[in-house]
Amino acid sequence: MNLLVFFSIVFATIIFAIIFERIINCPILIGFAFFSIFLIISAIFNSTILVIVSIALGILAFIVAFLDCIFKNIKFFRNSQCLGCDCENNSDSTLSIVNSSGKVVARIEDNNIICNDNNDDNCSCGIKNCRNRRY
Repeated sequence: MNLLVFFSIVFATIIFAIIFERIINCPILIGFAFFSIFLIISAIFNSTILVIVSIALGILAFIVAFLDCIFKNIKFFRNSQCLGCDCENNSDSTLSIVNSSGKVVARIEDNNIICNDNNDDNCSCGIKNCRNRRY
């Protein structure tokens, strides 16, 4: 195998792993997909060396997709979602209430209602003294 072809395959694996990570948001799935594609290619050419290369490129695709997930997900160390497949819904249990101008007037976190207002006793959400009140 020509050295230039090998490096171009590695470079293409890195680029396509990043692209698919941005689309799919699942590094494990990307690693298995690249591994299966390269395994099919190695079966077509009937080469055991290509099987080893397909394992290495599948692991490389997973590592690149995982690192891309870490770099694009700022809150990785607080809420690690990079090992599983990411869906559209956040697992964060915070609900924000905004007014018509887009300002956050209250947040509901688990069983707490936290109002963001300048008044002492009157919250923008219409509940008196609602700061950290449990329901």
